[in-house]
Amino acid sequence: MSHKSKIKETLKSKSNRLDISACKLSELPKELKSNMEKQVLSFLELDMSFNQFKSLDFKELSSDFNSLNTLNLSGNPLLLSINFQGKDLRQLQELNLSGCKISHIDESTFQGLSSLRKLNLSNSNIDVVHDRAFYSLRVTLEELMLSGNSKLGSYGTLPSSILECKILEILDLSSCGLKSLPNGFGQELCKLLELNLGNNRLTTLPNSIGKMKRLCFLNVQDNDIQSLPLSIGHCVGLGCTGGSGNGGINLYGNPLTQDLDLKSKISQGPFIIMDYLEKKMSLHRGPISVSDEANSSYTTPPLPSHHSSPVLSSSPGPGFSIPGPYSRSPSTTPSLPDRPPSYNSLPVYVPGPKSVRDKTSDLLSQDMKKKIQLQYDQISKSKTPDEMISIGNKLTPVQEDMDKLLTTLKIVKEFTFVSPKPQPTEDKPTQIKKILNLKIEKMVLSIRHLLEYITVTLQPQSFRTTQDYDNIMSLIYDAVQKVNMKWIL
Repeated sequence: MSHKSKIKETLKSKSNRLDISACKLSELPKELKSNMEKQVLSFLELDMSFNQFKSLDFKELSSDFNSLNTLNLSGNPLLLSINFQGKDLRQLQELNLSGCKISHIDESTFQGLSSLRKLNLSNSNIDVVHDRAFYSLRVTLEELMLSGNSKLGSYGTLPSSILECKILEILDLSSCGLKSLPNGFGQELCKLLELNLGNNRLTTLPNSIGKMKRLCFLNVQDNDIQSLPLSIGHCVGLGCTGGSGNGGINLYGNPLTQDLDLKSKISQGPFIIMDYLEKKMSLHRGPISVSDEANSSYTTPPLPSHHSSPVLSSSPGPGFSIPGPYSRSPSTTPSLPDRPPSYNSLPVYVPGPKSVRDKTSDLLSQDMKKKIQLQYDQISKSKTPDEMISIGNKLTPVQEDMDKLLTTLKIVKEFTFVSPKPQPTEDKPTQIKKILNLKIEKMVLSIRHLLEYITVTLQPQSFRTTQDYDNIMSLIYDAVQKVNMKWIL
């Protein structure tokens, strides 16, 4: 279908999405340069992927695109230059430039895109990237895809402006020819949830990786890593996989010659890997550095074979029977004899691992409450029933998992809602929004009840043994962690 036919069909349907992909276009069609109808439309999505653009100047776009939310230009292999200046694209949140040939990215390339949340530059054959190229996105960017740009590694380090994107949650740097990561990498990007470093030439990870306590997916497959820093034991979220399997830690294709015990566990899955790494960290005598400037000459030897992770039982111990995905039995931590510390040169330390109850409390009172606030914001900004239904489809399974956990723990509480209930006389968008608000309020109440349970009701002295208490707390922590990871906004 020609681009004219596609535009005509879009105008007829009054759709807010215009798809003129794969139309062999080499310049902006004249139809996009002037208002398409006397009554100005408001396009939210524009797909111009898989065409033959050599350059694009967006100031020529008509006012129909002032509210543009999503722009897809992927698969334009001839696209050498792009100019976003002179066009009001402050509403743009997603930009896909993968598979193009944006050889030069300077300091002003993305200026003016003040709401951009997702940027895909994968396989864009980037030759030159200014050190401040991403500075203008530092307070908005949540997802950055740079995979397949093999020349990035030739600069010796990543552009410093990437580290200034403090709210990044997803970062893909796979196949970028990287030999090392910059100092402070983990400390600056501590809000990352997913990090892909696969198919590079890394020999080690920075100590500051231990600051990435929210990390739930780490891929370092096919590098040259000899061992992992002790601080990675703090990244407890890497021990679980999400419902889709996209989670955990991937170490395949690394020699790991300095930690053969770890190498033997690669095929046993992320739970066993992280169980080993957490033990290795907790058995370590002395402080653990999370500073990339620290003297790293001292290394802890691998755990001896008799400290390897045991096969975990699905039974939580006598007196408890919690079925399904929440079944896990923590292993005990043996002690090692004291040895004199030699860490005078290590400038920055973190305390030892928190108790399971503290980690569970943090997840509920911090991470999940932040997600609730973001969810409320998304609902209030939603304009169409389809957008709100999409939010509901993601929220419902999370709510069901939380309900399952409360039922399993026999936490029976009355839910008294403050949010108004939908009325039959109201229009559909208003009804859906009220239903979503009620769902969110139920999550708030569920978190409150669960926090009360683990901080007040669940006390060690109520159990026959300390092991019984540890078992039930570990089960609750695993369940809460899975709910939190499943809650993708």
